[in-house]
Amino acid sequence: MPEEGLRRPAQQLREGRRISGLISTGNTYGDLGNFDAEDRLAESGEYHSDELGGPHYYFWSQARLGQITVAVVGKGSKGRTKDEVDGSLTQGISAMILRTSDELQAPR
Repeated sequence: MPEEGLRRPAQQLREGRRISGLISTGNTYGDLGNFDAEDRLAESGEYHSDELGGPHYYFWSQARLGQITVAVVGKGSKGRTKDEVDGSLTQGISAMILRTSDELQAPR
């Protein structure tokens, strides 16, 4: 997963949609509060859309447990706070990792 964090700081997602100002972080189990996945990688920045305007908050994260990788992405919008987006993403990825752990019967 570490090579995922070497992306460019700006990306064209598709026509009329782009992200900029990307900052990437990665951590292994036990680093920076990561106590449920073997590896975690996250990127945050700004989302721009011809249709929706911007800049809006953007956050993407993936986590790996064994051979399973899960990912979430959140794009803010007018009226949504960074904390609302982060809270939803944290709940989503944590639930996926917990289900994966349970399914694999991995120790926690």
